[in-house]
Amino acid sequence: MTNVESTRGEAMSRPSRRVVLQSSLVAGAAATASSVAGPAGAAAAVPRQPQNAPEDVPITWLGGGTPAVTTGSRFGVPWERGALSSVDRLALNTDGGDQVPVQNWPLAFWPDGSVKWSGHAVPANSGLAENLTLSRGRPAAPSSRARARTRPGNRLRNIPETVEVSTGVITLSIPTSGTTVLSSLKRGSREQAASGKLVLLLETPDEGEYAGSSIDSYTGEVSEVTIEQNGPVLVVVKVTGSYVNSDGRKTLPFTLRLELTAGSDAVQATHYFIFDGDQHTDFIRGLGLRWNVPMSDEMHNRHIRFVGEDSGIWGEAVRLLSPLRRDVGGSIKRQQFEGVATAPVSQWPSNVRGGIGDIPLWSDFKLVQLSADAFHIGKRTDADSAWLEHAGHGRRAKGVGWIGGATGGGIAFGMKDFWQRHPTQLDVRGAATDTATVTAWFWSPESPAMDLRNYSDERHGLSLLYEEPGRGFEDEVATPEGVARSNEITLWALAETPSREALVRLGDIVSEPPRLLPTPEYLAAVQPFGRWSLPNRDTPERAAVEDALDEFMEFFHGQVEQRRWYGFWHYGDIMHTYDDTRHEWRYDAGGFAWAQGELGPDQGMWYQFMRTGREDYFRFAEAMTLCVAEGAVHHDGLFAGLGSRHAVVKWGDGAKETRISASQMKRFYYYLTADERVGDYMRYTLRADETQLTVPPLREAFPDPSGDRYIVRFGPDWIAMASNWLTEWERTGNETYRDRIQRGLEDMSAMDLGMFTGNGGSVAFDPADGSLEDVGISQSPSNISLLFGGQQILYELYDVIDSPEFKQELLNFSVARTGTREERIEFYGRDFNAGAFEGSYASMMAFAGAELDNDSYKERAWQTFGRGWALRDPIEITGPDVLRPVEYRYWASSNDFGQRLMGIIQLLALAPDQVRAP
Repeated sequence: MTNVESTRGEAMSRPSRRVVLQSSLVAGAAATASSVAGPAGAAAAVPRQPQNAPEDVPITWLGGGTPAVTTGSRFGVPWERGALSSVDRLALNTDGGDQVPVQNWPLAFWPDGSVKWSGHAVPANSGLAENLTLSRGRPAAPSSRARARTRPGNRLRNIPETVEVSTGVITLSIPTSGTTVLSSLKRGSREQAASGKLVLLLETPDEGEYAGSSIDSYTGEVSEVTIEQNGPVLVVVKVTGSYVNSDGRKTLPFTLRLELTAGSDAVQATHYFIFDGDQHTDFIRGLGLRWNVPMSDEMHNRHIRFVGEDSGIWGEAVRLLSPLRRDVGGSIKRQQFEGVATAPVSQWPSNVRGGIGDIPLWSDFKLVQLSADAFHIGKRTDADSAWLEHAGHGRRAKGVGWIGGATGGGIAFGMKDFWQRHPTQLDVRGAATDTATVTAWFWSPESPAMDLRNYSDERHGLSLLYEEPGRGFEDEVATPEGVARSNEITLWALAETPSREALVRLGDIVSEPPRLLPTPEYLAAVQPFGRWSLPNRDTPERAAVEDALDEFMEFFHGQVEQRRWYGFWHYGDIMHTYDDTRHEWRYDAGGFAWAQGELGPDQGMWYQFMRTGREDYFRFAEAMTLCVAEGAVHHDGLFAGLGSRHAVVKWGDGAKETRISASQMKRFYYYLTADERVGDYMRYTLRADETQLTVPPLREAFPDPSGDRYIVRFGPDWIAMASNWLTEWERTGNETYRDRIQRGLEDMSAMDLGMFTGNGGSVAFDPADGSLEDVGISQSPSNISLLFGGQQILYELYDVIDSPEFKQELLNFSVARTGTREERIEFYGRDFNAGAFEGSYASMMAFAGAELDNDSYKERAWQTFGRGWALRDPIEITGPDVLRPVEYRYWASSNDFGQRLMGIIQLLALAPDQVRAP
């Protein structure tokens, strides 16, 4: 996005008849309990007062306790305004006083330049204590430093320039051009992996369902390599490029981040691609990362391992000794089973030793997970032989494998969310040769090809199926162009075959990576992301409300498993609306299917995690954030920066909205984990400003003839864009984005009806300078304006934007939205329809009550939110009415889930003494 300066004139002045509410933040004086503080006057902006966060930050492992092993951990910490300078040094110590090496960097800044969020990294197998403390001081240095340096290339020998990363244990070489993304992975001086490539199979189906197809192979080609972090604890190398075939066609831009920590033998890789192909001809048949492993051990000392269910291991050798007719001896069989070098062949019984050449060599192995409930393992002797597809079976594999020798070492490898993101596959080929080849398939080639077309060529309208048909576009509104998906894989370069128990531990790391995070108590004291509080069960009413929050979370989390909401594109999302006739969620009914973040269930999940620190809540929120941020958002193409509303197919709805793509729903995960993959996604959302010149959000209802601006609803459109600008401003300090926010807030506040202006808040937006203008659209209710996280974003802006006019308008709106006719006339000079969904806006009355110290507002807020909002008792349906026994709760929906979570969480924070039980 190009930075621009404001060129429009001053905002319109407020009508003198308008009455405003003032808090101490607005007026610079103590607020009274009166609901009306008098007419607007000169207001002094006073920063929100700190919440007395401790100077030393308590840090714990997600889920409590301590992990057995780690590959390192990244995490983020929020700070009160003015508490931390970018030049302050931070040290990490265990509760026993041991220093933990830590690398620190800023993630975001307050308007005064102090650090708002800091990022941190610790090495592998460090900080293994139940409680740690981050405090000012000199950080401990790791015993061996992680660092990256550039090695020159040689054009004459066709050797590209290379980035070489060393951890003190392993060395990884990354070419800066060509079709190799990992040229070498060494442990010490021994190369354990080489020639790592990203591979893609694209299938073009012929006419007719079973008429056959053609498959074309592509390889990832590097266009740029960037060192994002360079030690001493953490090195991050970002590789970008596109997939290219033998004809030179390029497609699917990709990003591959490679992370290594000091003293570690692991490489953590995060890959995502952006789809830019043709949904009708480009069917992904296979997508993965492939590398070679040198093999030097004797055939009977070469081992293949797969981690199956729970702590189960499938493990065999290239030359198996245990099933022989002649017994090689129990100790030798046990040695092979355990993965250690067997006794020399010369010590074997002669009747086995003499026939060793007759024992088959198993060269190829695979672990295939095609559904959430079944995997199988196959093996064969060579590429010209049949697979034995029944070598092993189970439900849910961890997605971790090993290929290597008892003395020569090799590579352990694991893919996160292996069974959840089916179809996936792990391949080992050529284990009986000098060089084995491993492919970790993000999309298994044994599955039917990925079909990205919409579920129907017909357009189904809002009246019956709740589906937006396209809003002024004739073709391709259901395009997947620009959607993305990421996968995470870890490689360990090991000197010998790991024990079965050690491989299980690696499986645990892959499936649920250990994470360090600030405690809920610290997060609540700093209060990032608006207004919320810790759980409090000190009265029966409060206990009942807290129990209801957990019940909401646990019900929908349970539905993921019960309804099998898994798969490459779907894992993380939940369904929108229940069909109590079929007893299915409406997976096939227009806008009632996948929720796509509609009405903010992901936001509610993150607040409930921050309040409780529960690991299951974190994993639930993490999966939804990535699912919506990737598959529901167009990162490039015609709809770049926009997201698709709730639909049968993730990108299938014609309504392309900033409310789905907005940074406000991604910021939680980004700041808590310092995951720059999500940092990339938030930068893509900035493109929405220009995209909407071509794809205006209200193009059919309210076209603007000028061509250089478009009509937006203040909420959710403008507020979603403002969350993008807020995030970029705090990440970079670029005040252009602050100015855009402030200009829009002051323009809106100066309008006669403020945030109630127009049809659902519809006004003209000029992307050149960020100005808003009332263009005379008739006033009508703004039912959904703030239901996509808008309230909390406005509370954040209230704290950081120096605009008394906006602060006053927000207080007025907070009361008038669910207030009386008399209050609307008093504040705005006339009555109007303030809109429905009063329960979802009730917390705003509490916000006004908290800012004005007005208990009457707080009491009214709980009254408006109402009673009877708890989930009904579960109902179990069994027998021939359903495919399998299921549970549901009457009127459960993702809309209610998100809104009830957020409403209750905000009310508990803003009006804790007025709590009403469900």
